[in-house]
Amino acid sequence: MQFRTVNKRERNRKIARYVFYGKKLLLLGLFLSFLRVGLEMLAPKVIGDILDKLLKEGIGIVNGPIFFKMLGLYLLISIGNSYFQYAGNVAFSKAAGQITDRVRRDAFSHLQKFPISYFDNLPVGTVVSRITNDSKNLQILFEMVLWQVTVALLSVAGVYIALLRINPTLALWGILPWPVFLLLMWDYKKRSAVLRKNIRDRLSDINAQTHESVTGMKILQAFGMEKRVREDFDRKNKEWLKNNTRFNKLMGWSSFNIIFLLRQLITIALLFYFGYGVITKAYPVSAGLLYILVNYSGLIFNQIQNLMQNIGNLETALTAADHIFELLNQPVPLMEEKEKIFGADVEFSHIHFAYVENEPVLKDVSFRVEAGKTLAFVGATGSGKSSVMNLLFRFYDPDEGNICIGGKDIQTVSPRELRKNMGIVLQEPYLFTGNLYSNISLNHPKISREQAKEALIAVGGGHLLDRDKGLDAEVTEKGETYSAGERQLISFARALAHNPKILVLDEATSNVDSETEQKISEAVKVLEKNRTALIIAHRLSTIRHADHIIVLDKGRIVEQGKHEELMKKHGEYYRLYQFQSRNAA
Repeated sequence: MQFRTVNKRERNRKIARYVFYGKKLLLLGLFLSFLRVGLEMLAPKVIGDILDKLLKEGIGIVNGPIFFKMLGLYLLISIGNSYFQYAGNVAFSKAAGQITDRVRRDAFSHLQKFPISYFDNLPVGTVVSRITNDSKNLQILFEMVLWQVTVALLSVAGVYIALLRINPTLALWGILPWPVFLLLMWDYKKRSAVLRKNIRDRLSDINAQTHESVTGMKILQAFGMEKRVREDFDRKNKEWLKNNTRFNKLMGWSSFNIIFLLRQLITIALLFYFGYGVITKAYPVSAGLLYILVNYSGLIFNQIQNLMQNIGNLETALTAADHIFELLNQPVPLMEEKEKIFGADVEFSHIHFAYVENEPVLKDVSFRVEAGKTLAFVGATGSGKSSVMNLLFRFYDPDEGNICIGGKDIQTVSPRELRKNMGIVLQEPYLFTGNLYSNISLNHPKISREQAKEALIAVGGGHLLDRDKGLDAEVTEKGETYSAGERQLISFARALAHNPKILVLDEATSNVDSETEQKISEAVKVLEKNRTALIIAHRLSTIRHADHIIVLDKGRIVEQGKHEELMKKHGEYYRLYQFQSRNAA
Protein backbone atom coordinates (compact mmCIF):
# COMPACT_ATOMS: atom_id res chain seq x y z
CA MET A 1 0.00 0.00 0.00
CA GLN A 2 1.24 3.49 -0.86
CA PHE A 3 0.63 6.37 1.53
CA ARG A 4 -0.63 9.67 0.16
CA THR A 5 2.30 12.09 0.06
CA VAL A 6 2.25 15.33 2.05
CA ASN A 7 3.30 18.60 0.41
CA LYS A 8 5.54 21.05 2.24
CA ARG A 9 2.79 23.54 2.96
CA GLU A 10 0.56 20.89 4.47
CA ARG A 11 3.45 19.45 6.50
CA ASN A 12 4.43 22.85 7.89
CA ARG A 13 0.83 23.60 8.79
CA LYS A 14 0.56 20.34 10.72
CA ILE A 15 3.85 20.98 12.51
CA ALA A 16 2.59 24.43 13.51
CA ARG A 17 -0.60 22.84 14.87
CA TYR A 18 1.37 20.43 17.02
CA VAL A 19 3.58 23.25 18.30
CA PHE A 20 0.48 24.38 20.21
CA TYR A 21 0.91 21.44 22.64
CA GLY A 22 4.29 22.77 23.81
CA LYS A 23 3.93 26.48 23.10
CA LYS A 24 4.42 27.72 26.69
CA LEU A 25 7.70 25.86 27.12
CA LEU A 26 8.84 26.85 23.63
CA LEU A 27 8.20 30.53 24.39
CA LEU A 28 10.07 30.14 27.68
CA GLY A 29 12.95 28.51 25.82
CA LEU A 30 13.05 31.36 23.29
CA PHE A 31 13.08 33.94 26.08
CA LEU A 32 15.90 32.14 27.92
CA SER A 33 17.85 31.87 24.66
CA PHE A 34 17.48 35.63 24.16
CA LEU A 35 18.89 36.26 27.65
CA ARG A 36 21.73 33.84 27.02
CA VAL A 37 22.71 35.55 23.77
CA GLY A 38 22.56 38.97 25.47
CA LEU A 39 25.05 37.81 28.09
CA GLU A 40 27.17 36.17 25.40
CA MET A 41 27.43 39.53 23.61
CA LEU A 42 28.27 41.34 26.85
CA ALA A 43 31.08 39.04 28.00
CA PRO A 44 33.70 40.06 25.37
CA LYS A 45 32.85 43.73 25.98
CA VAL A 46 33.69 43.33 29.69
CA ILE A 47 37.07 41.76 28.90
CA GLY A 48 37.72 44.42 26.27
CA ASP A 49 37.09 47.20 28.80
CA ILE A 50 39.42 45.50 31.28
CA LEU A 51 42.19 45.30 28.66
CA ASP A 52 41.76 48.89 27.46
CA LYS A 53 40.85 50.78 30.63
CA LEU A 54 42.10 48.86 33.63
CA LEU A 55 45.37 47.35 32.40
CA LYS A 56 48.20 49.61 31.23
CA GLU A 57 51.59 48.53 29.92
CA GLY A 58 54.29 49.22 32.48
CA ILE A 59 51.72 50.12 35.15
CA GLY A 60 49.54 47.04 35.55
CA ILE A 61 46.15 47.41 37.20
CA VAL A 62 45.03 51.03 37.09
CA ASN A 63 42.11 50.77 39.50
CA GLY A 64 42.09 47.66 41.70
CA PRO A 65 38.53 47.86 43.10
CA ILE A 66 36.97 48.43 39.68
CA PHE A 67 39.21 45.73 38.17
CA PHE A 68 37.93 43.11 40.62
CA LYS A 69 34.36 44.31 40.20
CA MET A 70 34.69 43.82 36.45
CA LEU A 71 36.11 40.33 37.00
CA GLY A 72 33.20 39.57 39.32
CA LEU A 73 30.80 40.89 36.67
CA TYR A 74 32.44 38.62 34.08
CA LEU A 75 32.07 35.66 36.45
CA LEU A 76 28.37 36.44 36.98
CA ILE A 77 27.87 36.78 33.21
CA SER A 78 29.53 33.38 32.68
CA ILE A 79 27.40 31.75 35.38
CA GLY A 80 24.25 33.38 34.00
CA ASN A 81 25.16 32.31 30.47
CA SER A 82 25.61 28.69 31.61
CA TYR A 83 22.35 28.74 33.58
CA PHE A 84 20.28 30.20 30.73
CA GLN A 85 21.82 27.69 28.32
CA TYR A 86 20.87 24.83 30.67
CA ALA A 87 17.38 26.18 31.40
CA GLY A 88 16.72 26.87 27.71
CA ASN A 89 17.81 23.35 26.81
CA VAL A 90 15.49 21.88 29.45
CA ALA A 91 12.57 24.02 28.27
CA PHE A 92 13.00 23.01 24.62
CA SER A 93 13.50 19.34 25.60
CA LYS A 94 10.31 19.28 27.67
CA ALA A 95 8.37 21.00 24.91
CA ALA A 96 9.74 18.52 22.38
CA GLY A 97 8.70 15.64 24.65
CA GLN A 98 5.14 16.97 24.98
CA ILE A 99 4.79 17.54 21.23
CA THR A 100 6.28 14.16 20.30
CA ASP A 101 4.10 12.40 22.86
CA ARG A 102 1.02 13.90 21.22
CA VAL A 103 2.20 13.04 17.70
CA ARG A 104 3.03 9.46 18.66
CA ARG A 105 -0.32 8.95 20.42
CA ASP A 106 -2.22 10.41 17.46
CA ALA A 107 -0.32 8.18 15.03
CA PHE A 108 -0.93 5.03 17.09
CA SER A 109 -4.60 5.89 17.60
CA HIS A 110 -5.02 6.51 13.87
CA LEU A 111 -3.23 3.25 13.06
CA GLN A 112 -5.76 1.30 15.13
CA LYS A 113 -8.54 2.60 12.88
CA PHE A 114 -6.96 1.19 9.69
CA PRO A 115 -9.00 -1.54 8.01
CA ILE A 116 -7.28 -4.91 7.99
CA SER A 117 -6.95 -4.59 4.19
CA TYR A 118 -4.41 -1.77 4.70
CA PHE A 119 -1.96 -4.23 6.18
CA ASP A 120 -2.13 -6.73 3.31
CA ASN A 121 0.75 -5.05 1.47
CA LEU A 122 2.18 -2.91 4.25
CA PRO A 123 5.31 -4.29 5.97
CA VAL A 124 4.99 -4.27 9.75
CA GLY A 125 8.55 -2.94 10.09
CA THR A 126 7.60 0.14 8.06
CA VAL A 127 4.66 0.90 10.34
CA VAL A 128 6.74 0.35 13.49
CA SER A 129 9.47 2.62 12.11
CA ARG A 130 6.97 5.44 11.53
CA ILE A 131 5.57 5.22 15.03
CA THR A 132 8.93 4.90 16.83
CA ASN A 133 11.92 6.06 14.79
CA ASP A 134 10.15 8.84 12.90
CA SER A 135 8.52 10.29 16.01
CA LYS A 136 11.91 10.25 17.71
CA ASN A 137 13.50 12.05 14.76
CA LEU A 138 10.68 14.59 14.75
CA GLN A 139 11.50 15.29 18.38
CA ILE A 140 14.93 16.48 17.22
CA LEU A 141 13.19 19.33 15.38
CA PHE A 142 11.99 20.88 18.62
CA GLU A 143 14.63 19.60 21.01
CA MET A 144 17.77 20.47 19.04
CA VAL A 145 17.14 22.18 15.73
CA LEU A 146 14.72 24.87 16.90
CA TRP A 147 16.77 25.62 19.99
CA GLN A 148 20.19 25.72 18.35
CA VAL A 149 19.03 27.53 15.23
CA THR A 150 17.32 30.13 17.42
CA VAL A 151 20.54 30.63 19.41
CA ALA A 152 22.58 30.77 16.19
CA LEU A 153 20.38 33.40 14.54
CA LEU A 154 20.16 35.50 17.71
CA SER A 155 23.93 35.27 18.19
CA VAL A 156 24.75 36.30 14.62
CA ALA A 157 22.25 39.17 14.82
CA GLY A 158 23.69 40.22 18.18
CA VAL A 159 27.24 40.22 16.84
CA TYR A 160 26.37 42.46 13.90
CA ILE A 161 24.39 44.84 16.10
CA ALA A 162 27.40 45.06 18.44
CA LEU A 163 29.77 45.59 15.49
CA LEU A 164 27.60 48.40 14.14
CA ARG A 165 27.94 50.17 17.48
CA ILE A 166 31.70 49.54 17.70
CA ASN A 167 32.74 50.12 14.09
CA PRO A 168 30.13 50.33 11.28
CA THR A 169 32.80 49.84 8.62
CA LEU A 170 33.86 46.51 10.14
CA ALA A 171 30.21 45.46 10.34
CA LEU A 172 29.82 46.09 6.61
CA TRP A 173 33.01 44.18 5.84
CA GLY A 174 31.69 41.32 7.97
CA ILE A 175 28.77 40.89 5.59
CA LEU A 176 31.03 40.05 2.63
CA PRO A 177 31.62 36.34 3.52
CA TRP A 178 27.89 35.61 3.81
CA PRO A 179 27.26 34.81 0.14
CA VAL A 180 29.89 32.06 0.50
CA PHE A 181 28.24 30.80 3.70
CA LEU A 182 24.78 30.74 2.14
CA LEU A 183 26.09 28.96 -0.96
CA LEU A 184 27.71 26.29 1.23
CA MET A 185 24.49 25.86 3.21
CA TRP A 186 22.39 25.57 0.06
CA ASP A 187 24.75 22.98 -1.45
CA TYR A 188 24.90 21.00 1.78
CA LYS A 189 21.13 21.04 2.20
CA LYS A 190 20.54 19.88 -1.38
CA ARG A 191 23.05 17.02 -1.30
CA SER A 192 22.35 15.90 2.27
CA ALA A 193 18.58 15.68 1.65
CA VAL A 194 19.07 12.96 -0.98
CA LEU A 195 21.53 11.01 1.16
CA ARG A 196 19.40 11.22 4.30
CA LYS A 197 16.35 9.99 2.40
CA ASN A 198 18.36 7.02 1.10
CA ILE A 199 19.61 6.30 4.63
CA ARG A 200 16.06 6.35 6.02
CA ASP A 201 14.71 4.14 3.24
CA ARG A 202 17.46 1.58 3.76
CA LEU A 203 16.94 1.65 7.51
CA SER A 204 13.23 1.07 7.00
CA ASP A 205 14.05 -1.95 4.80
CA ILE A 206 16.37 -3.29 7.50
CA ASN A 207 13.70 -2.84 10.20
CA ALA A 208 11.10 -4.61 8.06
CA GLN A 209 13.38 -7.59 7.34
CA THR A 210 14.52 -7.83 10.96
CA HIS A 211 10.91 -7.95 12.16
CA GLU A 212 9.97 -10.53 9.54
CA SER A 213 13.02 -12.69 10.29
CA VAL A 214 12.48 -12.68 14.04
CA THR A 215 8.78 -13.48 13.60
CA GLY A 216 9.50 -16.35 11.21
CA MET A 217 12.72 -17.58 12.83
CA LYS A 218 11.38 -21.14 13.34
CA ILE A 219 10.64 -21.51 9.63
CA LEU A 220 13.97 -19.97 8.60
CA GLN A 221 15.93 -22.35 10.80
CA ALA A 222 13.77 -25.37 9.96
CA PHE A 223 14.36 -24.89 6.22
CA GLY A 224 18.00 -23.82 6.54
CA MET A 225 17.34 -20.31 5.18
CA GLU A 226 19.73 -18.50 7.54
CA LYS A 227 22.51 -17.95 4.98
CA ARG A 228 20.20 -16.65 2.24
CA VAL A 229 18.38 -14.30 4.61
CA ARG A 230 21.69 -13.13 6.09
CA GLU A 231 23.03 -12.35 2.60
CA ASP A 232 19.91 -10.34 1.82
CA PHE A 233 20.28 -8.50 5.15
CA ASP A 234 23.96 -7.82 4.45
CA ARG A 235 23.10 -6.37 1.04
CA LYS A 236 20.61 -3.94 2.55
CA ASN A 237 22.99 -3.10 5.38
CA LYS A 238 25.80 -2.34 2.91
CA GLU A 239 23.49 0.00 1.00
CA TRP A 240 22.77 1.81 4.25
CA LEU A 241 26.48 1.93 5.12
CA LYS A 242 27.40 3.29 1.68
CA ASN A 243 24.90 6.15 1.94
CA ASN A 244 25.81 6.82 5.57
CA THR A 245 29.53 7.01 4.69
CA ARG A 246 28.84 9.43 1.83
CA PHE A 247 26.77 11.58 4.16
CA ASN A 248 29.49 11.65 6.83
CA LYS A 249 32.04 12.70 4.19
CA LEU A 250 29.74 15.49 3.05
CA MET A 251 29.20 16.65 6.63
CA GLY A 252 32.92 16.45 7.40
CA TRP A 253 33.78 18.63 4.40
CA SER A 254 30.94 21.14 4.48
CA SER A 255 30.35 21.49 8.21
CA PHE A 256 33.91 21.19 9.53
CA ASN A 257 36.78 21.42 7.04
CA ILE A 258 35.58 24.23 4.78
CA ILE A 259 34.15 26.25 7.69
CA PHE A 260 37.37 25.80 9.66
CA LEU A 261 39.39 26.93 6.65
CA LEU A 262 37.24 30.04 6.17
CA ARG A 263 37.51 30.79 9.88
CA GLN A 264 41.29 30.70 9.77
CA LEU A 265 41.37 32.89 6.66
CA ILE A 266 39.10 35.50 8.27
CA THR A 267 41.21 35.47 11.47
CA ILE A 268 44.39 35.96 9.44
CA ALA A 269 42.73 38.82 7.54
CA LEU A 270 41.70 40.49 10.82
CA LEU A 271 45.17 40.16 12.32
CA PHE A 272 46.77 41.43 9.11
CA TYR A 273 44.40 44.40 8.91
CA PHE A 274 44.83 45.49 12.50
CA GLY A 275 48.52 44.60 12.61
CA TYR A 276 49.10 46.79 9.60
CA GLY A 277 47.17 49.61 11.27
CA VAL A 278 49.26 49.37 14.43
CA ILE A 279 52.61 49.09 12.67
CA THR A 280 51.97 51.97 10.29
CA LYS A 281 50.00 53.92 12.91
CA ALA A 282 47.42 54.54 10.21
CA TYR A 283 44.56 53.37 12.40
CA PRO A 284 45.79 52.19 15.82
CA VAL A 285 43.67 49.45 17.42
CA SER A 286 43.50 48.71 21.11
CA ALA A 287 44.06 45.22 22.53
CA GLY A 288 40.53 45.24 23.94
CA LEU A 289 38.92 45.98 20.58
CA LEU A 290 41.04 43.31 18.89
CA TYR A 291 39.93 40.79 21.54
CA ILE A 292 36.29 41.69 21.01
CA LEU A 293 36.52 41.37 17.23
CA VAL A 294 38.38 38.05 17.29
CA ASN A 295 35.92 36.74 19.89
CA TYR A 296 32.91 37.85 17.85
CA SER A 297 34.47 36.37 14.71
CA GLY A 298 34.87 33.01 16.44
CA LEU A 299 31.29 33.22 17.72
CA ILE A 300 29.96 33.81 14.20
CA PHE A 301 31.84 30.82 12.80
CA ASN A 302 30.74 28.60 15.69
CA GLN A 303 27.11 29.47 14.94
CA ILE A 304 27.57 28.99 11.19
CA GLN A 305 28.97 25.53 11.86
CA ASN A 306 26.03 24.98 14.21
CA LEU A 307 23.62 25.97 11.44
CA MET A 308 25.35 23.66 8.95
CA GLN A 309 25.10 20.69 11.30
CA ASN A 310 21.46 21.38 12.06
CA ILE A 311 20.54 21.63 8.39
CA GLY A 312 21.06 17.88 8.30
CA ASN A 313 19.07 17.39 11.49
CA LEU A 314 16.34 19.60 10.05
CA GLU A 315 16.14 17.46 6.90
CA THR A 316 15.93 14.30 9.02
CA ALA A 317 13.19 15.79 11.18
CA LEU A 318 11.18 17.08 8.20
CA THR A 319 11.47 13.72 6.42
CA ALA A 320 10.26 12.03 9.62
CA ALA A 321 7.38 14.53 9.77
CA ASP A 322 6.47 13.64 6.17
CA HIS A 323 6.35 9.93 7.06
CA ILE A 324 4.21 10.47 10.17
CA PHE A 325 1.80 12.88 8.49
CA GLU A 326 1.48 10.54 5.50
CA LEU A 327 0.27 7.91 7.96
CA LEU A 328 -2.03 10.38 9.73
CA ASN A 329 -3.44 11.53 6.37
CA GLN A 330 -4.43 8.02 5.38
CA PRO A 331 -8.26 7.98 5.28
CA VAL A 332 -9.98 5.55 7.62
CA PRO A 333 -13.62 4.52 8.04
CA LEU A 334 -15.68 6.80 10.25
CA MET A 335 -15.75 5.33 13.74
CA GLU A 336 -18.36 7.58 15.35
CA GLU A 337 -21.57 6.02 16.51
CA LYS A 338 -24.21 5.95 13.79
CA GLU A 339 -26.99 3.38 13.99
CA LYS A 340 -26.98 0.74 16.68
CA ILE A 341 -27.60 -2.98 16.29
CA PHE A 342 -30.27 -4.58 18.45
CA GLY A 343 -30.85 -7.92 16.74
CA ALA A 344 -28.55 -10.91 16.26
CA ASP A 345 -29.81 -12.45 13.01
CA VAL A 346 -27.31 -12.35 10.14
CA GLU A 347 -28.09 -12.14 6.44
CA PHE A 348 -25.76 -12.13 3.41
CA SER A 349 -27.46 -11.07 0.16
CA HIS A 350 -25.78 -11.72 -3.23
CA ILE A 351 -22.25 -11.07 -1.92
CA HIS A 352 -19.35 -10.80 -4.37
CA PHE A 353 -15.84 -10.14 -3.05
CA ALA A 354 -12.21 -10.25 -4.15
CA TYR A 355 -8.99 -9.37 -2.28
CA VAL A 356 -7.29 -8.76 -5.62
CA GLU A 357 -9.16 -7.32 -8.57
CA ASN A 358 -10.44 -9.95 -11.03
CA GLU A 359 -9.65 -12.77 -8.59
CA PRO A 360 -13.00 -13.33 -6.81
CA VAL A 361 -13.09 -15.43 -3.64
CA LEU A 362 -16.86 -15.14 -3.02
CA LYS A 363 -19.44 -15.33 -5.84
CA ASP A 364 -23.10 -14.52 -5.28
CA VAL A 365 -23.18 -15.85 -1.70
CA SER A 366 -26.54 -15.54 0.05
CA PHE A 367 -27.72 -17.02 3.35
CA ARG A 368 -29.56 -16.12 6.54
CA VAL A 369 -29.13 -17.34 10.10
CA GLU A 370 -31.73 -16.54 12.73
CA ALA A 371 -30.81 -15.10 16.11
CA GLY A 372 -29.75 -17.79 18.57
CA LYS A 373 -29.09 -20.39 15.85
CA THR A 374 -25.80 -22.00 14.79
CA LEU A 375 -24.59 -21.87 11.20
CA ALA A 376 -21.51 -23.81 10.09
CA PHE A 377 -19.34 -23.40 6.98
CA VAL A 378 -17.30 -26.21 5.49
CA GLY A 379 -15.22 -26.56 2.38
CA ALA A 380 -11.75 -27.10 1.06
CA THR A 381 -8.93 -24.65 1.68
CA GLY A 382 -9.49 -21.52 -0.39
CA SER A 383 -13.21 -22.07 -0.74
CA GLY A 384 -13.99 -18.69 0.88
CA LYS A 385 -14.98 -19.69 4.43
CA SER A 386 -12.75 -17.22 6.28
CA SER A 387 -13.63 -14.48 3.81
CA VAL A 388 -17.23 -14.67 5.02
CA MET A 389 -16.02 -13.84 8.53
CA ASN A 390 -13.75 -11.05 7.29
CA LEU A 391 -16.74 -9.39 5.67
CA LEU A 392 -18.98 -9.93 8.68
CA PHE A 393 -16.52 -8.08 10.93
CA ARG A 394 -16.01 -5.41 8.24
CA PHE A 395 -12.31 -6.12 8.10
CA TYR A 396 -13.11 -5.84 4.39
CA ASP A 397 -16.20 -4.59 2.54
CA PRO A 398 -17.91 -6.58 -0.26
CA ASP A 399 -17.65 -5.49 -3.88
CA GLU A 400 -21.33 -6.21 -4.41
CA GLY A 401 -24.29 -7.16 -2.23
CA ASN A 402 -25.41 -6.37 1.30
CA ILE A 403 -24.78 -7.77 4.76
CA CYS A 404 -27.39 -7.15 7.44
CA ILE A 405 -27.44 -7.81 11.18
CA GLY A 406 -30.68 -7.35 13.01
CA GLY A 407 -32.17 -6.05 9.78
CA LYS A 408 -29.62 -3.21 9.48
CA ASP A 409 -27.05 -2.94 6.70
CA ILE A 410 -23.69 -3.05 8.45
CA GLN A 411 -22.44 -0.30 6.10
CA THR A 412 -24.69 2.07 8.09
CA VAL A 413 -23.09 0.99 11.38
CA SER A 414 -19.65 2.09 12.55
CA PRO A 415 -17.10 -0.74 12.78
CA ARG A 416 -16.71 -0.07 16.50
CA GLU A 417 -20.44 -0.40 17.17
CA LEU A 418 -20.63 -3.47 14.93
CA ARG A 419 -17.83 -5.28 16.72
CA LYS A 420 -19.27 -4.55 20.16
CA ASN A 421 -21.86 -7.20 19.34
CA MET A 422 -19.43 -9.90 18.17
CA GLY A 423 -16.73 -12.15 19.49
CA ILE A 424 -14.24 -14.25 17.55
CA VAL A 425 -11.93 -17.20 18.12
CA LEU A 426 -9.32 -17.64 15.41
CA GLN A 427 -7.49 -20.69 14.17
CA GLU A 428 -4.22 -19.12 15.38
CA PRO A 429 -5.11 -17.51 18.73
CA TYR A 430 -3.10 -14.42 19.63
CA LEU A 431 -2.05 -13.75 23.20
CA PHE A 432 -0.63 -10.44 24.36
CA THR A 433 2.20 -9.80 26.77
CA GLY A 434 0.69 -9.58 30.25
CA ASN A 435 -1.08 -12.22 32.34
CA LEU A 436 -4.03 -14.59 32.07
CA TYR A 437 -6.51 -12.03 33.36
CA SER A 438 -5.43 -9.28 30.96
CA ASN A 439 -5.60 -11.71 28.03
CA ILE A 440 -9.12 -12.83 28.90
CA SER A 441 -10.51 -9.40 29.79
CA LEU A 442 -8.33 -7.42 27.34
CA ASN A 443 -8.31 -4.90 30.22
CA HIS A 444 -12.01 -4.21 29.74
CA PRO A 445 -13.20 -2.50 32.95
CA LYS A 446 -16.54 -4.36 32.93
CA ILE A 447 -14.94 -7.81 33.08
CA SER A 448 -14.03 -8.64 36.67
CA ARG A 449 -11.44 -11.17 37.78
CA GLU A 450 -14.24 -13.46 38.92
CA GLN A 451 -15.90 -13.31 35.49
CA ALA A 452 -12.59 -14.08 33.78
CA LYS A 453 -12.03 -17.02 36.12
CA GLU A 454 -15.53 -18.39 35.51
CA ALA A 455 -15.09 -18.06 31.74
CA LEU A 456 -11.81 -19.97 31.82
CA ILE A 457 -13.33 -22.76 33.90
CA ALA A 458 -16.41 -22.91 31.65
CA VAL A 459 -14.35 -23.58 28.53
CA GLY A 460 -12.36 -26.33 30.23
CA GLY A 461 -9.28 -24.30 31.09
CA GLY A 462 -9.60 -24.46 34.85
CA HIS A 463 -6.31 -26.33 35.12
CA LEU A 464 -4.49 -23.21 33.91
CA LEU A 465 -5.42 -21.56 37.19
CA ASP A 466 -3.24 -24.11 38.96
CA ARG A 467 -0.14 -22.37 37.66
CA ASP A 468 1.78 -20.08 39.97
CA LYS A 469 -0.12 -16.81 40.52
CA GLY A 470 -3.33 -18.16 38.94
CA LEU A 471 -4.97 -15.41 36.88
CA ASP A 472 -1.80 -13.36 37.34
CA ALA A 473 0.36 -16.02 35.69
CA GLU A 474 2.70 -14.37 33.21
CA VAL A 475 1.95 -14.51 29.49
CA THR A 476 4.87 -13.68 27.21
CA GLU A 477 4.62 -12.33 23.66
CA LYS A 478 2.25 -14.50 21.58
CA GLY A 479 1.86 -16.85 24.56
CA GLU A 480 4.89 -18.94 23.58
CA THR A 481 5.02 -20.58 27.04
CA TYR A 482 1.56 -22.09 26.50
CA SER A 483 0.69 -24.97 24.20
CA ALA A 484 -1.49 -24.44 21.12
CA GLY A 485 -4.43 -26.03 22.91
CA GLU A 486 -3.95 -23.89 26.02
CA ARG A 487 -3.76 -20.72 23.93
CA GLN A 488 -7.00 -21.74 22.25
CA LEU A 489 -8.72 -22.30 25.58
CA ILE A 490 -7.67 -18.83 26.72
CA SER A 491 -9.00 -17.43 23.46
CA PHE A 492 -12.33 -19.20 24.06
CA ALA A 493 -12.48 -17.80 27.59
CA ARG A 494 -11.87 -14.34 26.15
CA ALA A 495 -14.85 -14.69 23.80
CA LEU A 496 -17.10 -16.04 26.55
CA ALA A 497 -16.14 -13.31 29.04
CA HIS A 498 -17.06 -10.58 26.57
CA ASN A 499 -20.52 -12.15 26.15
CA PRO A 500 -21.12 -11.31 22.46
CA LYS A 501 -24.49 -11.52 20.70
CA ILE A 502 -22.79 -13.13 17.71
CA LEU A 503 -19.96 -15.63 18.08
CA VAL A 504 -17.57 -16.54 15.27
CA LEU A 505 -15.33 -19.60 15.48
CA ASP A 506 -12.81 -19.66 12.65
CA GLU A 507 -11.49 -23.25 12.58
CA ALA A 508 -10.99 -22.89 16.32
CA THR A 509 -10.43 -26.61 16.96
CA SER A 510 -8.12 -27.41 14.06
CA ASN A 511 -4.89 -27.00 16.03
CA VAL A 512 -5.79 -28.88 19.20
CA ASP A 513 -5.47 -32.49 20.19
CA SER A 514 -8.44 -34.85 20.52
CA GLU A 515 -8.69 -34.46 24.29
CA THR A 516 -8.66 -30.65 24.11
CA GLU A 517 -11.07 -30.78 21.17
CA GLN A 518 -13.52 -32.69 23.32
CA LYS A 519 -13.24 -30.06 26.06
CA ILE A 520 -13.72 -27.24 23.56
CA SER A 521 -16.65 -28.97 21.90
CA GLU A 522 -18.41 -29.09 25.25
CA ALA A 523 -17.51 -25.45 25.90
CA VAL A 524 -18.82 -24.44 22.47
CA LYS A 525 -22.24 -25.84 23.33
CA VAL A 526 -22.29 -23.64 26.43
CA LEU A 527 -21.00 -20.70 24.45
CA GLU A 528 -23.64 -21.05 21.73
CA LYS A 529 -26.57 -20.82 24.13
CA ASN A 530 -28.73 -17.72 23.57
CA ARG A 531 -26.42 -16.31 20.91
CA THR A 532 -25.96 -16.57 17.16
CA ALA A 533 -22.94 -18.70 16.24
CA LEU A 534 -21.12 -18.92 12.91
CA ILE A 535 -18.57 -21.71 12.80
CA ILE A 536 -15.91 -22.38 10.19
CA ALA A 537 -15.06 -26.02 10.61
CA HIS A 538 -12.10 -28.08 9.58
CA ARG A 539 -13.16 -31.12 11.55
CA LEU A 540 -16.72 -31.88 10.44
CA SER A 541 -17.41 -33.96 13.54
CA THR A 542 -17.46 -30.73 15.56
CA ILE A 543 -20.38 -29.17 13.66
CA ARG A 544 -22.84 -32.05 13.40
CA HIS A 545 -25.05 -30.28 15.94
CA ALA A 546 -25.29 -27.08 13.86
CA ASP A 547 -28.78 -25.87 12.93
CA HIS A 548 -27.62 -25.29 9.36
CA ILE A 549 -24.50 -26.17 7.39
CA ILE A 550 -23.26 -24.44 4.23
CA VAL A 551 -20.77 -26.10 1.90
CA LEU A 552 -18.55 -23.70 -0.08
CA ASP A 553 -16.51 -24.57 -3.15
CA LYS A 554 -14.43 -22.01 -5.03
CA GLY A 555 -16.41 -19.15 -3.55
CA ARG A 556 -19.90 -20.52 -4.26
CA ILE A 557 -22.47 -22.26 -2.10
CA VAL A 558 -22.83 -25.75 -3.51
CA GLU A 559 -24.83 -27.42 -0.71
CA GLN A 560 -26.66 -26.48 2.45
CA GLY A 561 -28.87 -28.10 5.08
CA LYS A 562 -28.62 -30.05 8.34
CA HIS A 563 -26.00 -32.76 8.83
CA GLU A 564 -28.43 -35.61 8.23
CA GLU A 565 -29.88 -33.99 5.12
CA LEU A 566 -26.46 -33.40 3.60
CA MET A 567 -25.32 -36.95 4.33
CA LYS A 568 -28.37 -38.28 2.47
CA LYS A 569 -27.49 -36.23 -0.61
CA HIS A 570 -24.16 -38.04 -1.03
CA GLY A 571 -22.68 -34.79 -2.34
CA GLU A 572 -19.60 -32.72 -1.44
CA TYR A 573 -20.35 -32.69 2.30
CA TYR A 574 -20.79 -36.47 2.31
CA ARG A 575 -17.49 -36.89 0.48
CA LEU A 576 -15.60 -34.64 2.93
CA TYR A 577 -17.16 -36.32 5.95
CA GLN A 578 -16.39 -39.84 4.74
CA PHE A 579 -12.83 -38.83 3.87
CA GLN A 580 -12.22 -37.47 7.39
CA SER A 581 -13.86 -40.48 8.99
CA ARG A 582 -11.59 -42.88 7.10
CA ASN A 583 -8.51 -40.86 8.07
CA ALA A 584 -9.60 -40.79 11.71
CA ALA A 585 -10.08 -44.54 11.66
